Amino acid sequence: MSRDDSSLAWMKIQKSTCRYPTTNFQQFSILLVRMLVQISRNHQALWIQTVHHVMCGVLVGLCFFGTANDGSQMFNHLKMCVGLVIFFAYTQIMVPVLVYPQEVKLVKKETFNGWYSLTPYYAALTVSKLPVQLTLNMVF
Repeated sequence: MSRDDSSLAWMKIQKSTCRYPTTNFQQFSILLVRMLVQISRNHQALWIQTVHHVMCGVLVGLCFFGTANDGSQMFNHLKMCVGLVIFFAYTQIMVPVLVYPQEVKLVKKETFNGWYSLTPYYAALTVSKLPVQLTLNMVF
């Protein structure tokens, strides 16, 4: 066997070996189930988020009550729209920002040990937050 043949064979072996024993979809589904269980067990966080959305909805409703039918208050309509966009954007962004420092140590250990890669982790994290976000936004 020539040197070129052996290097080609080595490249084929190297490409065929996978870093993780499971596929990205299997990692995603396992992580998604784990994260959904964690969210459902964290009653305090769900309660705080629900109260926050209800209270903010009541306050916004009181501030802009009766202005929807008045066309001369265009700037109040604009303020309400911008305020709602900011509310929905920042309330969904702040939860991961506050949780990140605690979670980064665990994620580093688990990815270093080869349990899963970061792509399925962040995909599962995003998808697992959707039911709570959509429900709370409907409540708002």
